[in-house]
Amino acid sequence: MTKNTWIALFFLAHLTNVWAGFDEEESVTIIVSPSQWDDDDSPPSHVNEYLYADDLGRENIDHTSEIQRAMPGMSLMQGGGFGNVVIRGVGSTLSSASESGVGNYVDGIYLNGGMWSPRSLYDVKSIGLQKGPSSVAQGYGTIGGALSIVSRDPDPYINGFVDLLLGDYGQRRVSGAYNQPLGGDWSVRVAGTAIQRDGYTKNLYLGNEVDNQESYAWRGKLRFWPEDGWDLMLSMETERVDDAHGCGKQPDTDSGVNGGILLGGTVPDNPREVMHDTREYQDTERDIYSFRVKRDFGPVKLHATTGYQRLVVDSNEELHGTEVDFASSIRALRSEALSQELRFSSSDVERFRWLAGLYLHNSEKRLGFDVDLPALASLSQGSGDLNEWSAALFGELAYRVEARSWARFGLSYRYDSREVDQDKLLVSPMGSSLLSNRDSDAWLALLPELSIEHNDLSNNRFYAKAVRGYKAGGFNAASIQSAYEPEYLWAYEMGVSRAATGRRLNGHASIFYYDYEDIQLFTIPAGAPAGTTPLISNAARASV
Repeated sequence: MTKNTWIALFFLAHLTNVWAGFDEEESVTIIVSPSQWDDDDSPPSHVNEYLYADDLGRENIDHTSEIQRAMPGMSLMQGGGFGNVVIRGVGSTLSSASESGVGNYVDGIYLNGGMWSPRSLYDVKSIGLQKGPSSVAQGYGTIGGALSIVSRDPDPYINGFVDLLLGDYGQRRVSGAYNQPLGGDWSVRVAGTAIQRDGYTKNLYLGNEVDNQESYAWRGKLRFWPEDGWDLMLSMETERVDDAHGCGKQPDTDSGVNGGILLGGTVPDNPREVMHDTREYQDTERDIYSFRVKRDFGPVKLHATTGYQRLVVDSNEELHGTEVDFASSIRALRSEALSQELRFSSSDVERFRWLAGLYLHNSEKRLGFDVDLPALASLSQGSGDLNEWSAALFGELAYRVEARSWARFGLSYRYDSREVDQDKLLVSPMGSSLLSNRDSDAWLALLPELSIEHNDLSNNRFYAKAVRGYKAGGFNAASIQSAYEPEYLWAYEMGVSRAATGRRLNGHASIFYYDYEDIQLFTIPAGAPAGTTPLISNAARASV
C-alpha cells in the first residue's frame, strides 16, 4: 500500500460479552464521573463534557491530541514531547516545573508536571472535561479546569476485544483487552496498544521522514471486591513513545522575523516538505502504579487512592525551520511523584450530603535544556532539581432544596512548597557566565466554592456557580530567578445544558467571567540579548 493512496483496511474482531455463568442483575456499577460523589444520585456535577467508549470509536479517537475534535472549548498544543491542555484559553505555562493551569488525571491520579505528556487512548471507559476552576473536585483543585481519563475496570465475567487498523503511510495499529474472573471475588483485566506509522513530512535536507510515530502501551488491573462492601484494585500502566508529532513544521514566513531565513535558509513550496538541519525526536517513558480502596460502611463511604508515577521525556527540536545552522533546543525531564488521596462521604441522600478529604502530593524533578545558537555564537545550558510538596484539606456540603435541585458549598485549604537547586551556563560573544539558584518558598490558600443546580424532567440542567481558583507559585526551570507568586482567580458562571435521549444531540451554553489576580506570565526583559529565555512574573490583574 503506497503513501499516495487513501485506502485503509479495517479488521475488527470483538470477543465481547462472553458470559461465564454470570447473572446480568449482578453487574457492577462503574463510576465514570471525576466528581467526588460515588453514585448516580449526585449533587451538582463538576463535569461539563463527556466522551464514552462508543463516542471515541465513532470519532476514531485513539490519542489525547484528537480529543479536541469532539470537546468544544478544549485544545491541545504539542511540541518537544510535552503537551499543553488549554480550556477556555487557560492552560499551563511553558515550564515543565510549574503547576499546570489545567489538571490532568488518569484513573484519579493527578499527572505530574506543568507540561503534560500526551498519551495513547485504549480500553477507555470515559473522558470527562471540567471547564473552569474547582476548589474541591479531584481533591487537588485546578484553576482552569480538568481533563479526566477513566479506563475500564475488571468485570466479574469474561470479555475482551481486538482492534486492528492498517492504512497508508505504513500505518499499523493494534489494540485490545481481555478480562478474566479468577474465581471467588477476584478478577483481572489486561489491555494494550501498539502503533507504528511513517512520517507525513519529508526532510529534504537530511533525507529522513520527520513526524513518524512508534509507540506501545499496556495496562493491568487486579480487582477484589467481596460481598462485605470492600472494593480493592491494584493497577499498573506503562507506555513507551517515539513520536515526532509536531516536528515537521514549516516556519511562518508572513509573521515575525526568522533568523534562519534571514541567513539564507529556504522553505519548500510543498507543505509536506521541510529543510531542517537537525534530526528531531521526542521520546517518552511513562509508568503509573496505583492502589485504590473503596468501602461502604453504611452511613459513611471511604475512597482512598495511592499513586506512584515516573515520567522520562527527551526531545530535540529545530527552532527556525530551515537548513541553516541557526538554533536548536534539546530538553530532558526526569520526574517521580507519589500521591495519596483519602475521602469520606455520606451515603444518605434524603436531604444533606457531605464530603471530607485529604490530598498529599510529593514530586522530584530533574530538568535539563540546551539551546544552541551557533550562528550567533551563543548558547544557553541548564540543569536543576526541583522538589515539590502539596497538601489540601477539602470538604463539601450539599443540600437538596427540592427533588431535582441542589445547593452546594465547598472549601479547600491548600499548602504548597517548592525547593530548587539549579545551574545555568550562558555563552555569547561578550563572554560566558555561570549562574546558580538555591532557594525555597511556600504558600497557603483558602479556596471557597458555591453552586446551585436544577435538573428538570426534560433533561435540562440549569446551574450557577462562583469559585475561587488558585495555581501555586514556583521556580522557573529555564531561567535563574526568584520564586514567582501564586495566581488567583474568581470565576463566575451560569449556564444551561440539555442531553437528548441516547445522547444523539447534546447542547450546552454558558456565560462566564474570570477575574485574575497576580496572573503568571512569561516575559522576556526589554533589551535582552538573543537567546535570552523568558522569565515568569506576576501581572497585577486580568479578566476574561
